[in-house]
Amino acid sequence: MGFHTDEVEFDKQAPLVSISIGPTGIYLLEAQTRIQPDPHFPHTSDPTSVIPLALRHGDVVVMLGRSRLAKHAVPAILFHHTRNGLSSEAGQTASRCAHRLCSDCSARAEITRYKQDSRICSKCIALTDYLLSTRINMNVRQVVPYGYRFSDFAA
Repeated sequence: MGFHTDEVEFDKQAPLVSISIGPTGIYLLEAQTRIQPDPHFPHTSDPTSVIPLALRHGDVVVMLGRSRLAKHAVPAILFHHTRNGLSSEAGQTASRCAHRLCSDCSARAEITRYKQDSRICSKCIALTDYLLSTRINMNVRQVVPYGYRFSDFAA
C-alpha cells in the first residue's frame, strides 16, 4: 500500500490502532522533520524524513498526536518462505493452525513438520500455504464521534 493518511474519521484526535497478523511487513512513517543520520551507521549519510519499522505478527502500532495524521505506507511484505523451504517457527505455527482448521484431515496428532509428514492432507497443505502468504492488518478507529450513530449522518 502506498503512502496515505487515514483521515476518514470525524475526530482526527482519536487514536488509530493497527494490529499486524501474519508475515512481517515493512512500515514506513513520514516524520515532520528530517532525521539526522546516526554516526554509528555510516550507510545512512543523508537526512531522511521517513522512519522504517518491521511490523511482525502480533505487533501493535498506535498512531496518536502528531503521528495520527502522518503519511504512512506498507510497501513490502517479507514472507516466511526461504529458498530451501520455510523458517521452522513460521512453518510449524502455520501447519498447526491449518491442521486445526482442516475438516478433512485424518491425522489428529499435532503436526510438527510442514509437508514432510505423510499424515498431512492436501487441504492442510493448502491452508498452510495460505497462512504463510497472507498478511492481515486490522485497524481499530473511531469513525463516528462518541454519542452519535451512523444513521445521524445519513443523507
